[in-house]
Amino acid sequence: MALGWRVTGGAAGAAAAAPSEEPGGEASEEGSPTPGPSPSEEPPPTGRPLPTDEPSVEAEELITAEDLVDELRRDFPIDARVDVTDDICTAENEEENLFQCTSAMDTNLMRAIAFDGAGIALFAAMALEESEDSTAADIQEACHFVLIWFDGDAMDQGERDDMAEATREAAGCP
Repeated sequence: MALGWRVTGGAAGAAAAAPSEEPGGEASEEGSPTPGPSPSEEPPPTGRPLPTDEPSVEAEELITAEDLVDELRRDFPIDARVDVTDDICTAENEEENLFQCTSAMDTNLMRAIAFDGAGIALFAAMALEESEDSTAADIQEACHFVLIWFDGDAMDQGERDDMAEATREAAGCP
């Protein structure tokens, strides 16, 4: 299944005509727009952040699936874990690159898959829930993670919800 993003942007507006000068060297008052700021003046703030060339701090602070499992082991009986990043996060074609995970861990209780952002994790969780081939008992997104519990896991719904909440806390998001 291929999911696509549509990004739209830009501002619609008409360019204002420069005021015409009268023979005396003065700008005409009639029909002229209010002059904008001079080139040396800064435009007024719009409330929106200005784009920068610096990388997002949020992307640098995202924890990996391994870090998450280390955190969850404090509160949950995670006895075994296996790094399955190479098996799960390797794209076989270009369509899969759109929602590529960054790390993945299988444990005796669940699978944790990390993505580059919460939005990507949300779409991945929705796609997994819609999959007819899924053997998952429960799928929850928590920040930039997707947590998957498979049929036969010993956790009930309340415990899975607690683990998802602990994941949100460990990842530092609401």
